[in-house]
Amino acid sequence: SEGNNVQVKWRETNLSLSFSVPLNLTGSKWVKGLSPSVGVDQKFLWMDKNAGYEFKEDRLTSPVYQLYAYNQHKMSVRDLYPKWGQTVNLIYRHTPWSDSVSSQFALIGYLYFPGFVNHQGIKIYGGYQKTITGNYSYSDLVAVPRGYVNLDFPEYFSLRSDYAFPIAYPDWNVPSAFYLKRIYAKVFYDYLKGYTRGKTTDLSSMGAEAYTDWNFLSIMVNVKLGGRVSYRISDTKWQYEFLFGFSAD
Repeated sequence: SEGNNVQVKWRETNLSLSFSVPLNLTGSKWVKGLSPSVGVDQKFLWMDKNAGYEFKEDRLTSPVYQLYAYNQHKMSVRDLYPKWGQTVNLIYRHTPWSDSVSSQFALIGYLYFPGFVNHQGIKIYGGYQKTITGNYSYSDLVAVPRGYVNLDFPEYFSLRSDYAFPIAYPDWNVPSAFYLKRIYAKVFYDYLKGYTRGKTTDLSSMGAEAYTDWNFLSIMVNVKLGGRVSYRISDTKWQYEFLFGFSAD
């Protein structure tokens, strides 16, 4: 009945093929570009044998269309964000050959502004997503407020704002063991407006994140370790998370 949730487990394998035409328009102070792309995902689904359910279709083909554009001021080594910048990402995907068609449209954008002090920065994230669920359920492309999980809105608008600032550049180095490059933090406020069967839901959160940037074992991979504390304003609950990431130079 309505209001009851049933959890089921399944396995999913996706095979993807895409074609893009990246256009680099970078100038002396600005990094600019435009990248249209088209692709197709082939999805294979296996329901857990103990679930008591079966997929109406266990193989689906999903074309994907995307247009990505960016315009950002070039960053210095110590900048956390570009001083000025804009990015837009437009995505549409669907299952046109399914017995019951699914589709998803997402529009995602970023705005960057300078902070009050050099190397600090402001990032504004905005996203809109609308999903029609037929025989396949797409995962979300648009981020939700930090501190919330397992949200399910057929249509929603999301706003996330960050103010980032460096704390220290300790340059702690133990040769061939580790190098601590930077410590920095963010404060944030997030908001979401979701729409379900004519009902509107408002969710918001605020909090802080702290990060450390490392290199280990003389490997040229940047490792990011940190933590996040989120206060869910909508239901007055606290959430704590460990954060981990890496990137290659």
